[in-house]
Amino acid sequence: MSLLIDSVIQENANKNLVLDFEGSNDFGLARYYSSFGSIEHVYLHLKKNTLPFPVRLFKR
Repeated sequence: MSLLIDSVIQENANKNLVLDFEGSNDFGLARYYSSFGSIEHVYLHLKKNTLPFPVRLFKR
């Protein structure tokens, strides 16, 4: 896997592209991806509960 990722990075190093590692909550995987020079980027998440009123009270 490391050879594949490294190969893609080397082939596209002179292009203005972004390689998205798709993120993970797994610390070990995040550390592995950071070894390729990746940076952490936090995306906000918004959830809206549109269930009817009585049901909304029980679903979180």
